Amino acid sequence: MPSHRPRSPVEVTILFYLRDEAVDGCGWRRRGVRGWRLYGEVKEATGEYISERLPHLASRGLLHRIDVPEFGRERPTLLFRISEAGARKVAELEGHPYTPLPVPEADAEDRGNLFVPASAWSSLTALRRRAVDRIGPVRLGAHGWLTAVEVHQETRLRGEDLPWLLRRGLVERREVPAPSRRQLSLTCYRISDAGLRTGYVDAVPSPSGRVEFVEARVGEEPGPRTRQARATRERHGSRRTSRKAAKQ
Repeated sequence: MPSHRPRSPVEVTILFYLRDEAVDGCGWRRRGVRGWRLYGEVKEATGEYISERLPHLASRGLLHRIDVPEFGRERPTLLFRISEAGARKVAELEGHPYTPLPVPEADAEDRGNLFVPASAWSSLTALRRRAVDRIGPVRLGAHGWLTAVEVHQETRLRGEDLPWLLRRGLVERREVPAPSRRQLSLTCYRISDAGLRTGYVDAVPSPSGRVEFVEARVGEEPGPRTRQARATRERHGSRRTSRKAAKQ
């Protein structure tokens, strides 16, 4: 039988923080209730070394834990929320009567959504606008191909944002041939079909008050403009292949 007693001041700090988030209706929404927080957000809020604390508290019944499968990533994203046993323990430590909290729905589906860094989401939005609205130069037979510098000019792009989006298949990267031998080729980025199907779900301030992540969901089917853009790229690629074959 799991022990419902916190074993250190660190665990007490974590329980108090997550209890307050659930009471105030803060944090991410899962299984019909708010109060869920990402691992990194709990660490930021408590300022504590919590490497093993959260899983241990969950295994002892003091926290709820959800392993959310994330699109384009092998390891799931971990979310934690105070449980009834944890909230009762906090009330006991405070010397107050326990006030029931909203209970998560046990049978609710845990969607495989993405928690996208806010700056990466801003970059994805800029790339989406360029592709869908056909803004800017045509490269590789389509609008929407931008260099990292061009993306940075429109958004608060950080160095790790494009690699993050690439690893999850939300952005594709191609080399644009130089127009002449005296010029260098360009490395360009464009929103992928999966990126075009990715829609906004939620944004929650971090413990510091800044929006650090945007929750998004990858849909099933691209829209008409997405299919048209993909067909254009495929036709362009076929023409390039044909020209190479003719030269050979």
